[in-house]
Amino acid sequence: MMSDSSDDTSIRARLAVLEALAPREREATRERIDLLMGAAKEALSIQTGELARRLGDLNGEAARLRAIQAEYIPRETYYAKHDDMAKAIVALQVAQSNIIGRIAVISAIVGFAVALIVRWILP
Repeated sequence: MMSDSSDDTSIRARLAVLEALAPREREATRERIDLLMGAAKEALSIQTGELARRLGDLNGEAARLRAIQAEYIPRETYYAKHDDMAKAIVALQVAQSNIIGRIAVISAIVGFAVALIVRWILP
């Protein structure tokens, strides 16, 4: 690492070289420096615009993701509703079996009554 006095010496040496240049060379050097500074400012401006655009996209993405998440239900709620639905399906299947059994019994009774009527009352 250089000390402060060696930094000063280095800077002074560079200034001496710059001052020793002919006026035309100094002007050309200043033009190059101005050109480079302009290019750096333009690059910084473009980069700032791009960063602002990306930030806007990311902010929009966060809002879009929140909107999508608002449409979904939590996993716990899904499983609770799913279990309730499974229990309701089982209850409906039991009720269906009971109704089918009752229809079978009623059909047997009606068939027996028709057979009695045909055999004993109609002849």
